[in-house]
Amino acid sequence: MIMNKLALLTTIIPFVITLQACKSNTTNKNVSIVDSVTVVKNTSAKLNIVAEKVDVSFVSEAANSGVAEVELGRLARQKGSNKRVKKFGMLMIAEHSKINNKIKGLASAKNIHLEIVLGVDKQNEISTLSKKSGNDFDKAYINNMIDDYKKDISTFESAAKDCVDPDVKLFAVKTLPVLQAHFDAINAINDSME
Repeated sequence: MIMNKLALLTTIIPFVITLQACKSNTTNKNVSIVDSVTVVKNTSAKLNIVAEKVDVSFVSEAANSGVAEVELGRLARQKGSNKRVKKFGMLMIAEHSKINNKIKGLASAKNIHLEIVLGVDKQNEISTLSKKSGNDFDKAYINNMIDDYKKDISTFESAAKDCVDPDVKLFAVKTLPVLQAHFDAINAINDSME
């Protein structure tokens, strides 16, 4: 038994010494030798990675649209007179807040600087809707959501096909069913009010 342990130690000790010698001779701190296999540590956070223009454009557009959906959802919750419109507004706040967090994380991971500024058209939509109330608000909000979701779905479908970065593309693909469900829900509310 002792002989087996001694034999094992005489095999392991030279290996460990060799391994330590290899490690001490390595000047690149991002590389280590493990069982004669070179492993390069992930240094992408330190590299200046440049995202493709199509990816940056999509992420920026999705972020701005998502922020607008949350703001419009807040208006629906406050000013809507129809229970389904109010409930849909609450859904928009919850769902698009989650999506917005995913977009922010994706942008950060891809070194995409997000500057979330609502465009003049979105600012005008919010301003116009905020002046309405009751049934007029409900109808205007529903029409606005139908138009917005047609655009959003088209944008995400294009991104799913055209984006270069696989993570950006995957985000678009995974988010499309959520957007489609929202579109179906707002259309159902519209049909129920006619």
